[in-house]
Amino acid sequence: MEKYIIINGNKERLIPFFNIDVEYFKNEFIIDKEKFADQYKIYRNAFNWIRRSYTYYLLFNEYYADTITLYGNEMNLNRSITFSFEEFLLKLRDYLSINTSFSIYDPIFIEAAKRNINILKSIKKEEDLKMKFPKLYDIFINANKVDKFESGTYYDYGLRPTPDAFIEEQTVYFEHVFKNLDKIENEYASYNIVRDAIKGNYYRDKFRLYTAYKLFSLLSNSETKDRIPGIENVLKKYFDDINDISDINVSIKLENGDRISFLELLSDYNRLYNNETLDLWDILPQGHDSTKEFHPPLQAMSDEEYMRLYNLNIEKYNFYESLKYLRKGKGKYLNTGYYAFFFSNGQQILDKLCYPGEDFIVSHYGNAIYNLNIRNFELLSRINKTKIRHDRLCPFTTHNGNWQDRVRIMIDSVPTTSESVEKTCELIKKIEKKK
Repeated sequence: MEKYIIINGNKERLIPFFNIDVEYFKNEFIIDKEKFADQYKIYRNAFNWIRRSYTYYLLFNEYYADTITLYGNEMNLNRSITFSFEEFLLKLRDYLSINTSFSIYDPIFIEAAKRNINILKSIKKEEDLKMKFPKLYDIFINANKVDKFESGTYYDYGLRPTPDAFIEEQTVYFEHVFKNLDKIENEYASYNIVRDAIKGNYYRDKFRLYTAYKLFSLLSNSETKDRIPGIENVLKKYFDDINDISDINVSIKLENGDRISFLELLSDYNRLYNNETLDLWDILPQGHDSTKEFHPPLQAMSDEEYMRLYNLNIEKYNFYESLKYLRKGKGKYLNTGYYAFFFSNGQQILDKLCYPGEDFIVSHYGNAIYNLNIRNFELLSRINKTKIRHDRLCPFTTHNGNWQDRVRIMIDSVPTTSESVEKTCELIKKIEKKK
């Protein structure tokens, strides 16, 4: 559900981006976890009573506050955080034992809920409650063992000592829920819990990275890429605004235990949206003999020679595609086959290989691997290989032994900074403009 807020006198539309587990949110993004837990409990309890104005009763030991929903818009990664209305609906489905094949956003869900409320209303015996509505049965059993209630009284929760009386009062609760569902949804959308509970008490870079990761995941999936209007704009703004990130090396632990860094996500984003290979100039001309490294036409090769070159090329292709480069460019003219890989720390690796679909197998190991950087790329990449190697104008290595490890050392030879990312992106844009 969309909502609107006033920012600096302007009305902004907000869109629900995704839901977040509260415990994960607290453990990964909150600075003072104890303060957050205390304040979150206050907001949780307060909203429980707001919801009660539409439901008549509270539901025992249920605050519908295990997940939160992040709202943003076309220009902002996050603007508001509310309790999750989706969690509310999913739990209603569980309490009313509605078939899980029904989507909570399908109109048939409401019909199924009302049908099950009528079934609940007809139950008189404890064993029938246990069999047909096991989660409500658990409330009946557990609540009647409690002496003190966290908020409200025994009767505020619609609790009664006998199953038939308990069922009667719980039916009232669920009937009121579905009678006022639209109003309850509006309360969810308008209740912003950022305020004191979160504002100033979270790691901004980490949370923005997580938000960008979630949006990018939606965008990468053909089934969800159109779910959020303007998702491309907000991600482009995030990745273009390098200076808005205080720690360029920020990383987070995801719910599944994996880690993702800003630089890794930036690389993945570029491969999805800026995947067109840059057209470069005649990279690293041959020098003395401009023909010696050309292979004979494919039809003149033996099967063994072809497969040898093919396998060597696949090895190199897989290696370079495993690296988190920002962009790649391809040389032309006599040295077609040389690729330049641009990395976020300002380093470039130049090597000769053949990408799938290209016409010639040129990936033999007679060529060196060259390491340039943002300061010398445009100059040195135009100089012939003989001079570069003879005058040692840049680091280079061969394909002998553990050459992949040596390439990784070249790439990691300098740290990544906000300036190196910005300068690398500027270099890429400069090359694009020349095209």
